[in-house]
Amino acid sequence: PDGDDGAAARGRVSCFGDSHTEGVFGAPWVPELERRLARECRNHGRNAWTAESVARCAEGAEPSQDATVLVGTNNVMMELAWRADNQAMISLYKAINGLPSDYRPSVATFSGALMRLLAAVP
Repeated sequence: PDGDDGAAARGRVSCFGDSHTEGVFGAPWVPELERRLARECRNHGRNAWTAESVARCAEGAEPSQDATVLVGTNNVMMELAWRADNQAMISLYKAINGLPSDYRPSVATFSGALMRLLAAVP
């Protein structure tokens, strides 16, 4: 209608997540999704991000028509580090994700972040 091509008319897809989305340590699937859908797909994935960081990213991202969400691996890794009293790993995750010093990984903290994340995506 306004001279937009078909891909622009169908809208953008925002892909939120951790390294699985970023594609650094695994198969970079976001470009393949973009090719298959013939739509712009923006990669908002970052290595070591927990659901809390992904939620903050989604809350500040440009609106999109659709989204993908892949989170939880780093929340599980942080929980396992907590159980093993691996303070170095816990400190690393807290620093990367901007988490407060009193943050305690748990099902409840993951669930709260996931709910915030899902509220921020289409």
